[in-house]
Amino acid sequence: MARQIGTGARTQEAALEALKKEIENGDFDDDLHQLEEDVFREIIGDLLAKEEFILREIEREERLQQLDIEQCNKLRGEGPFVLCPICVNNYLYISNSVIHCQCGMRIDTKDDNPTLELIQTRLSMAHASHATCPGKLEFHIQTQFGPALLACRCITCGFFKVVY
Repeated sequence: MARQIGTGARTQEAALEALKKEIENGDFDDDLHQLEEDVFREIIGDLLAKEEFILREIEREERLQQLDIEQCNKLRGEGPFVLCPICVNNYLYISNSVIHCQCGMRIDTKDDNPTLELIQTRLSMAHASHATCPGKLEFHIQTQFGPALLACRCITCGFFKVVY
């Protein structure tokens, strides 16, 4: 067992001597330079991959925006655009007597056959009725009294109104 330790120590000494010679001869600088080049190539490859991913995401977003524009252009002739009072991001649409929004808002009007013009008028009337208050109307779906209803309230003045 003593022989193996001695052999290992000699091997380490030989490796250190070889490393010293490489440093003295400048061979080590070549290895370091090659390592730097490899690291830079890897970094550049990662950056190019990230750039490609970002460009694909931008293209995807542009396609989605184009689809939104096309959808809006199709809807333009179908009546007014009524911004959803719940999310204030998307427009309301009506399908089979149900008022919908992409945010998940849904009001089943049964056989009432609402129109976007009527909803827009009722929303305007709610805002007009509350015009003297500095508070902000908050719209929500009211389900306490049976079917889902679109209602609004003001915390400042206590105003409450069922819109639809």
